Amino acid sequence: MDILSHIPHLVTDNDNENLCRIPSSTEIKETIFSMDPNSAPGPDGFPGSFYQHFWDLVAVDMVFRRWIVRLLGVMGVRQGDPLSPLLFCLAEEAFSRGLSNLFHNGLLKPIAALKGCFPPTHLLYTNDIFIFCRADSRSLNTLKDFIDVYGVASGQLVSSNKSCYFLGRHSLARKAIVESILGFKEGTFPFVYLGVTVFRSSPRGV
Repeated sequence: MDILSHIPHLVTDNDNENLCRIPSSTEIKETIFSMDPNSAPGPDGFPGSFYQHFWDLVAVDMVFRRWIVRLLGVMGVRQGDPLSPLLFCLAEEAFSRGLSNLFHNGLLKPIAALKGCFPPTHLLYTNDIFIFCRADSRSLNTLKDFIDVYGVASGQLVSSNKSCYFLGRHSLARKAIVESILGFKEGTFPFVYLGVTVFRSSPRGV
């Protein structure tokens, strides 16, 4: 199971090469002269008209790229790096699409729902993840395998001590199966989440 296999390829190899390629001197000049001369100044305080008017003087500095190579050589993703939130979103996207794919292919069975209603499959919050599925052995083993693969790929591991499961009306034998597969303890109803009381009840029509 490849956790990234469910992310669609929106950028071709050719597009990726063009995005990573260092622009030529001609391309840089064309970009400068295509700017609105009266555009808002950049971080250096100069508008586009300055570079267009003094191009012969500043051209060498504008196309000099040795410093770019040096920057790329020391870059890396660290805690607090501006890329960190983006990487978290990418990992979350892979997790969400992977779960959706398992439900779509019937490897995870959704919970029962009223006729004409679509049962929830998962909810992702900043610090919590809710997954809704049947408590049959196949679904539970599929879910456990998916979580393990995701943990290896992302480094985000599930804490058994902080995780729990909630069941409807099931036997003690079924609860034992769930705990043996997932390694979680059973949660208790009712509980309060984000200020809302969550309790056990039967589905009802509106």
